[in-house]
Amino acid sequence: MSQLSRGPSGQTGTPFRWRSLAFAAAWLALIPSVVLAGWITQESGTTRELQDVTANHGDNDQAWVCGEDGIILYTTSGGVTWTPQISGTAQDLYSIAFIELAGGPVITVGAGGTILMTTDSGATWLPRDSGTTSDLFDVSDFGFIVVGDHGVILQSSDVGTTWAEVESSTSARLNAVSGAFSPIAVGDGGTVIRSQGIGGAWVQIGSSTGLDLNGLPLFSFSAMTLIVGEQGLVLRSSNSGASWFTQDAHTTNHLNATEYSTNNASRIYCVGDQGTIRKTTDSGQTWLVQLSGTTADLNSVFFYLNDNQGYAVGGGGTILRTTDGGGGVTGIAADMAPGLPSVALSVAPNPIRDRARVELWLPAAAQGDLRLVDVTGAVRARLAQGPLASGQHSFDLQASYLPAGVYFLTLQTGLTNRVTRVVHLP
Repeated sequence: MSQLSRGPSGQTGTPFRWRSLAFAAAWLALIPSVVLAGWITQESGTTRELQDVTANHGDNDQAWVCGEDGIILYTTSGGVTWTPQISGTAQDLYSIAFIELAGGPVITVGAGGTILMTTDSGATWLPRDSGTTSDLFDVSDFGFIVVGDHGVILQSSDVGTTWAEVESSTSARLNAVSGAFSPIAVGDGGTVIRSQGIGGAWVQIGSSTGLDLNGLPLFSFSAMTLIVGEQGLVLRSSNSGASWFTQDAHTTNHLNATEYSTNNASRIYCVGDQGTIRKTTDSGQTWLVQLSGTTADLNSVFFYLNDNQGYAVGGGGTILRTTDGGGGVTGIAADMAPGLPSVALSVAPNPIRDRARVELWLPAAAQGDLRLVDVTGAVRARLAQGPLASGQHSFDLQASYLPAGVYFLTLQTGLTNRVTRVVHLP
C-alpha cells in the first residue's frame, strides 16, 4: 500500500503501512516478555551453586533455597526479592524441605552429615545431630526421612529434634527420597529401594538400569512412580516398582529433579543440565520442551499448591519462577536430530472445540511446512508452507468442520527432524 493516509483535516500524514508496521514492531517487542517469559529469571544476589528449593505448602510466595557454602535464601514475595539467612554453617547444603505434617518446620541437609532446622521461617537455624559424617543429599517433605552417601538413611520420630540411622539394604549413594505414602529412595547405579510404609524396613527393588538415578516426586503411589536420572532417563512404574518402562524425554542431558503438584500427578516437570526443562500433561506419554532462558544446570524444581506456580534453581545462583505452568511456548521434542537446535510447537486448547491457537518458536530461519493430518495421513489443514523467520509465530487453527477424532500437527524444517503434536477433537 503506497497511498498516504489523511487526517480529519485532509492533511497528509504518516503512511498507513508504516504506522501499521510500527504498531506490529511494538507488539512483537512485547512478545518475549509475554509469550517467552513462562520461566522468569529472578535476581538471587549470588553466583553460588543452588541445590534445592522448597515453598510453604500453604503459601507459594514464601520459599527457601539452599546451596553451596551453607547459603540459604528466603522470600515472602514469590521471589521478587531474595534475602540471605544465617545458616551457621559453611558446609554445602543439598536439600531443603518444608515439613507440612509437623506444622511447618523447615529442614535442610548437606555435606558432612549436616542437618539444620528452623521453626521461625529461618530467623534462626539450629543444628541437629545426625549421628553421621556422610554427605546427606535429600530430605523428604513428609515422614522425616533423610538419605545420603554410602546408603545412609536417617529418620526422626520427634519432629526432627533427634535422628537415628536405619538399615537401608544398600551401600550405594542415595540421591533422592519420597515421603508418602510408601517411601522410595533412589541412587547411583540404578539403585531403587522401597520402605514398607513410614518407619518400615527398606528393601531393594530392580530398576532395569545401571545409570545413576537423581530425582523423584514428593509422592510415590503404587499407580504411578516416576524416576529421572542420567542421560535423560525417565523411568515409570505402575505396579510399585515390580516392573519399569522408560519414557522418552528426548534429551541426553542429565535430569536432576522432577515434581508434580498435589492436584495433578499427570502434569509433571523435569529439570536438568544445560537449562533443560521438560513437561508432560499426560503422565509422560508426551514430553514437551519448555524454554528456561538459561544454560545453567538446573538442580531442583518445586510445585505443590497448584499446577502453574513453581520454582527451579541451579548453577551460578540461578533461580527461575513461573506462575503460568512454564508459559505459552511449549513444544514436543519428538524425533529431534542429534546436535540440531530445538523447536517449540504447541496447540491450545487441546482437546479442540472449534478453533485453537498454534504457537511455533524457531531458533533460526528455516523453510517450514506446518500441517494438520488425520490418522490416514491425509492433510486436513496447512498452516504454513515456505520460509519462516526465526522467533515466535502464531497461527489460527479452524477445526469446526473436522469430525471428532485424533489428529497430528506436524512440522517439518531443516532445523530438526519432524516434530509432531497429537491433537484431539472430541
